[in-house]
Amino acid sequence: MRNVVRFPVYDKGYICPVCDGNKCRICNWTGEYYTEEEWVNVQEHLVIQYLHDNVNHVSMLYRMLYGNMVDVKNLGTVKKGWAAMEISYGTGQLWVAWNLIDSGIETFYNKGEFKKWLA
Repeated sequence: MRNVVRFPVYDKGYICPVCDGNKCRICNWTGEYYTEEEWVNVQEHLVIQYLHDNVNHVSMLYRMLYGNMVDVKNLGTVKKGWAAMEISYGTGQLWVAWNLIDSGIETFYNKGEFKKWLA
């Protein structure tokens, strides 16, 4: 069984996931599905996928809620077999690159080092 993350359910009524609101037996011909659950289990890998796809938005919300000055920018594939991200925080920046093929990781504390490594 995969690891799950539990989230509270705020809206107990939503469009039926089976018929997409077109009315079926599952939703009692209403197009809406209701649940009595207080919590919903979401598979951990789906949470990670959401964070990956929305890293800038999540970073902005985190900064607004907690006052942290961390900004994460995904640089994508920067070199054959390597992907990187730029992490900016209140006192500086760092760049983290990881090998997409092996398990290697590189950390750079100034842009010059990072650019030199890219060349």
